[in-house]
Amino acid sequence: MNKKAVVSAALLGLMVVGVGCAIVWRTMSKRYIAKWDMPRESASAGAHGNVCIVQHPDGTAEALGCADVHLFPGVYSAIGVSESTLIKWQDEHGFHSGGIAPDGSVLAPEYPILSRLAWTHIDPVYLQGADLSALLEETKRVSQTSDDATVRANLEKLSALATEAQQRSQVLRFFG
Repeated sequence: MNKKAVVSAALLGLMVVGVGCAIVWRTMSKRYIAKWDMPRESASAGAHGNVCIVQHPDGTAEALGCADVHLFPGVYSAIGVSESTLIKWQDEHGFHSGGIAPDGSVLAPEYPILSRLAWTHIDPVYLQGADLSALLEETKRVSQTSDDATVRANLEKLSALATEAQQRSQVLRFFG
């Protein structure tokens, strides 16, 4: 084999490996997103769920009240964010963007707080003060425009927790 053929074979091999890695990444991303709308087991006690009221955003605080709130796919569909939109965002900005791009743009421009909550399975999000007020306003707007009873029920749970956290001057933690 001549040198040119060896180089061509090596480049072709690298290209095949690169395409294979891209396919695996894309498939894993889709599977990860698809699992976001799966129901979670929840104990009847108030300290279990993916959204909790805590005293401090340092991760060491005991949960004071929790609920399972499912944002995907219903709530995000209601604000115009589809699975393909999420995949495109991840491809462009990564999993750890928190729904905010380096240039300041957000996943769903009319819903900046809900945009920040899209990747809570990767990084927890803590909301307090003015962010809780903004979340309440966003959830109210979505509830008023949605005909989906499941979306409204999840937003009611979220609004109740946000209202309680706000009244107690505490923090709302979103995770896994």
